[in-house]
Amino acid sequence: MSAQTFTVVLCAKPGADGIRALRAVLKFAWRRHRLRCNSIVETRENRDVSNQIASAFSELRHDVARRAARIRRHTQQTRGASIMSDGHTLMQKQQELTVPAADDGWGDAAAEAAERTIRGTLLKFADWRWTVGKEATLVEDGTQLVALATAAMWVRWQGNRPVEHIVRQPGKRLPDREDLGYTDPTEWEKGPDDEPKDPWQNTRLVYLVDPQTAEAFTFSTASWGGRGAVIDLADSIARMRSVHPGACPVVELRAAKMPTKFGMKSKPILKIVGWKTTDAAGAAPVEKQITSKQADADVMNDEIPY
Repeated sequence: MSAQTFTVVLCAKPGADGIRALRAVLKFAWRRHRLRCNSIVETRENRDVSNQIASAFSELRHDVARRAARIRRHTQQTRGASIMSDGHTLMQKQQELTVPAADDGWGDAAAEAAERTIRGTLLKFADWRWTVGKEATLVEDGTQLVALATAAMWVRWQGNRPVEHIVRQPGKRLPDREDLGYTDPTEWEKGPDDEPKDPWQNTRLVYLVDPQTAEAFTFSTASWGGRGAVIDLADSIARMRSVHPGACPVVELRAAKMPTKFGMKSKPILKIVGWKTTDAAGAAPVEKQITSKQADADVMNDEIPY
């Protein structure tokens, strides 16, 4: 199937830095929508153009041409390597029984795990401490994990266990508490303070993974401080993904003071210490680090990719 090709005419308003703006447009089209520019031509209605502007456009045109040439060479080399390896692959298949990677079953099994509300080991925070599992094993302060995803939900508790949950749907808000029922405090079970406790808990889940062992964890929180930590993390992720779609933060598990009407308490902190992403332009995902300096400069960085 041949690639679709488009012709777009862009015009810079008087006073605008057209070359700089054009680089930004090409970057956004490639990163967000995988639209690659193979060639570029300038149409001058006004011939009175400074040497500086002419030189800047010439440099941009050459950058586009060089990138297109590199991609063509890479494609040709990949095809050549595939043809050369066909003979060896056929001989190898005749000598040994192999299981195609796409049919090894692990993908389907992983999809089943992804359907669970709690994935891996449950991670909790209380009284300045991070703990995992039913045994509440203490987690070392500063442990680093990669935050993969999050979920918001109402969870109804009964008999000290969750019996119902309502998950927020993409692009929508959670239902209001008044719409969930069980609004009579006289029918609520008592909490640790011997006071009636609302059975519906506004809960956030964060799905994390150990970057060294791939062990999965689910951080569950229904406290104000915990929900605030998740919201702050989401805000940072949204800003980073505006220039690096698919970026995932590496977070440290920390704790901080939180003043309340009951005195000074603690709250969890998911401190971002790095970023990981995949190279979508390559033939296979390649993990790479995004530095904070690169993230700040990348919107107008003329090296990536134009």
